[in-house]
Amino acid sequence: MEKDNLEQFIQENRKQFDVAVPSSTVWSKIDAALPKEEAKVIPFRRLVSMAASVVVLLGMGVLIGLQLAPQADSSIAELAPEFQEIEQYYSNKVNYQLAQLAKYQASNDPLIHQDLAELDQWLEQLQHELLEVPKGQKEEIINAIINNYKTKLNILERVLKHAQEHTTQETNTDKNISI
Repeated sequence: MEKDNLEQFIQENRKQFDVAVPSSTVWSKIDAALPKEEAKVIPFRRLVSMAASVVVLLGMGVLIGLQLAPQADSSIAELAPEFQEIEQYYSNKVNYQLAQLAKYQASNDPLIHQDLAELDQWLEQLQHELLEVPKGQKEEIINAIINNYKTKLNILERVLKHAQEHTTQETNTDKNISI
């Protein structure tokens, strides 16, 4: 019952509660009754030494982490100079064959472009794997990359040979007709 009376009293006098502000003497008595805590002052030297310790510990943690982390090769060129030379050799041969093929109409065949695009995708996958595999398995992937280049060259040489034969036949036919 008392609770209901208190609630009723608060509801009836709500406006007076919102307007009324305690006097400063009431606040000073409340403040005096609260326990006093003195602010702890940390000497500047101690603060600086703690900060320096934290920086040194973090630095040591980073250095130890870098030493313990597995060293990943950042690029294929860093793997071995021989591999870089091999890749350059095959890349140059492929580019030369593509340039030769561009002289003929066979270079417009979408099937050839599709096959070459698939080989390029496979090559990219192999190169990505090469950066992530353990050293013992790198030779296997390098051989797969070389085989990829050889396959691409094989395709290009066959298409180029066929295009040259086709062009030669057309030229001979034209000569026979003009005679």
